[in-house]
Amino acid sequence: MAGAGSMTEADRRSTDFTPDFTLAHLSDVHLSPLPPIGARHWNLKRLLGWLNWQRRRRHLYSRDVLDRIVADIGEQAPDHIAVTGDLANLGLPAEHEAALAWLRTLGAAERATVIPGPHDI
Repeated sequence: MAGAGSMTEADRRSTDFTPDFTLAHLSDVHLSPLPPIGARHWNLKRLLGWLNWQRRRRHLYSRDVLDRIVADIGEQAPDHIAVTGDLANLGLPAEHEAALAWLRTLGAAERATVIPGPHDI
């Protein structure tokens, strides 16, 4: 009989953790480089975003690092990938096209979920 505070074999088995579902989560990827910006796409929000990109953000987000992270995720073979927010920097149509092309590199559409962030719109 098990004494107070001791675990039975059944208790030990019930605490073993075997993952049934593996989720990879990417957020704030801010794909680069920025595409050319036509005159009709400028507005105050994009101007401020562009200035922020030029002064700071372009030094923080490396496409090479992102590519290595995605390769590592591919090696781990997760069941699903969640991409949350900010694939783009300024929400330009060309950025949306580039984001779609990048998302396709992650694998089948049914294995990925994308939730746009404020920089995507």
